[in-house]
Amino acid sequence: DPAFSPDGQQIAFRSNRPGGSGLWIIPLSGGAARRLTTGSDSAPAWSPDGRLAFVRGDRIHVVDVETGTVTPVQIEGLPSPPARDPAWWPDAHQIVFTNASTGAFAGGALYEVAAGGGPSTPRSPQTRRVLAPAPSPDGRWIAYFSRDAQERAQLWVEPREGGQATQLADHSDTTPLRTRWSRDGATLMYSADGRLWRVPIGGGPRQEIPFSAKLVIRRRQANLSPVTFARPKSSVRARGHMGLALSPDGERIAVVALGQLWVFRPGAKPSAVAALPE
Repeated sequence: DPAFSPDGQQIAFRSNRPGGSGLWIIPLSGGAARRLTTGSDSAPAWSPDGRLAFVRGDRIHVVDVETGTVTPVQIEGLPSPPARDPAWWPDAHQIVFTNASTGAFAGGALYEVAAGGGPSTPRSPQTRRVLAPAPSPDGRWIAYFSRDAQERAQLWVEPREGGQATQLADHSDTTPLRTRWSRDGATLMYSADGRLWRVPIGGGPRQEIPFSAKLVIRRRQANLSPVTFARPKSSVRARGHMGLALSPDGERIAVVALGQLWVFRPGAKPSAVAALPE
């Protein structure tokens, strides 16, 4: 879930790479990645002044990129505690988010709160469920994913000051993780049907963004011993016993093996006492 810094020179992302899980930062030019937080943190979102909001345990936090100081955002007035999908308005004073847990498939109602915490303000009807809100660069619009009449996730946009939401695309399989605005705020980019797309917010046909990627995956080569089987009609020691049980007097042992129940005394020959169904 990568996110570009405001100056375009760094990328924040979540990872379980060696060294620990959490949020990491890497220069756009390449080089060593630096771990910023530790834990199952997700949804990194840069503020215009270079801070990062993220989700930890269904709560929104803000981390100072330079010092690594993490501060929880105390949100008041929500119908239920969980919050996810933080995004910043261009003034860096307000964070918009959805009132839902990270595992909520359909999302939740849209809210905003001061970056330092405080009372929350609803931005959408409680009946509308949205995912991954994204304010425009000029702060006039907000885009998000929400479900259409067929319960399919689609891309929508609406004015910040209120008004009718407009559905911008119609796909059979949209990936409702994060949409991206162009720098001029005229188009949105997103993923759907296994491809990348751009669509103008003023209306018009969507266009595919063609791409190709070459991956090199290094695997350890395991040297496995050759598999051999016993000769037909030869005797082999049975393995894979299950259901081991000791008799109440401690004198006998019962096990399940080869589809039968066996009973024997230690050191004596086992005898099958019952055939078992699969």
